[in-house]
Amino acid sequence: MFDAATVAAGLWILGEVHARQDPLDVEAADRFYRASLRLTEELGMRPIMARCRLSLGVLYQRAERPEPARQNVAAAFALFQEMGMRPWSENTEGETE
Repeated sequence: MFDAATVAAGLWILGEVHARQDPLDVEAADRFYRASLRLTEELGMRPIMARCRLSLGVLYQRAERPEPARQNVAAAFALFQEMGMRPWSENTEGETE
């Protein structure tokens, strides 16, 4: 049996798989990222939560949805900053420019 942390990480990975398909499968990627995000929020798994937000931001950028892209990247940046994950926050800054 898998624990909730493994399930949350697996859902994020499934989102990554769908986000990298050609053609882009926005709905499937969004569904998996959001399922992972809900679970990580419940469990307080902030590193994966931040990765979900960043992944959603990149997904929305690729889908030409600039406002949700900016919102999710900003949320990821804030989480990375709060956790002191400086390399991640520095890499996040230019994601939607």
